[in-house]
Order: sequence, then structure tokens, then C-alpha cells
Amino acid sequence: MVLSGITRKYILQICAENNIKVSMECVTSDTISEYDAVFMTGTSPRVLPFNSIDDINFKVKFPLIENLRKSYVMKADESIARFRTGIV
Repeated sequence: MVLSGITRKYILQICAENNIKVSMECVTSDTISEYDAVFMTGTSPRVLPFNSIDDINFKVKFPLIENLRKSYVMKADESIARFRTGIV
């Protein structure tokens, strides 16, 4: 139950391009401790891993999240370069 944003759209696209399985489901507070890592997307934070939610700690240096962040930055940089050169 999140807003569909441009950053989220591209993260989902990156997942599809890299055969990363994505499951769309509501996560309840009583099951959040079952996850190794948690992140959010947005224009400013891009891909931001969470250290904790309440008293539950998560892995911040999680390889999948780091790869998504790097892939998103590359995709954004490519888009900006195309815009600057007039190739849209």
C-alpha cells in the first residue's frame, strides 16, 4: 500500500531486467522481524536502507539493496545524459 513513484517504478524495472523476484504484499508489524533488510525509495534518498524499525534491527549493507542502489544511480545518470544531449 504505497504510492507509485518514479524511483519505485525504475527499481521495479531494474528488478525485472535482472530477474529479481518481487512480491507485492502487505507486511504487518508482527512479521517484519522475519526480514533481513528493509529499504525505501524516493527522489532524494533514491534507495535508502533502514537500520531499524522500532526495536528491530536490519542489515544496512545488504548486497541486493546495494546493487539496486548502484543500478538505479547508473540508470538515472544515463537518463540525465540523454536529456542533456537532446536524445530522449
